[in-house]
Amino acid sequence: MLNILSRDSEEIRHIRVMRGKSRYPLTPSSFLSYLRPLLSLSIERARWIGIAAEMRGFGRRKRSVRKGRFDILDMLLIVLFLIQIIIIVAISLGLA
Repeated sequence: MLNILSRDSEEIRHIRVMRGKSRYPLTPSSFLSYLRPLLSLSIERARWIGIAAEMRGFGRRKRSVRKGRFDILDMLLIVLFLIQIIIIVAISLGLA
């Protein structure tokens, strides 16, 4: 995207020269006359990228949500965590 932004920036500078303004903005008002078209182009490009993504079906994907299901790895990690807690409690109480 930086290449596209750089190209847009160069086009805006070229148009500024064609209109009789300085190539690089030096004052706040000239900076706004440079920044507004750049932001406008970026927003328009983002809108069309979003439309293209929706047309390709990216918006229709179902999210996979696990609702309380545990597999073997989850159960193993829980058991190991509980064993670690029991060992820590036993050491702190002086039982081990």
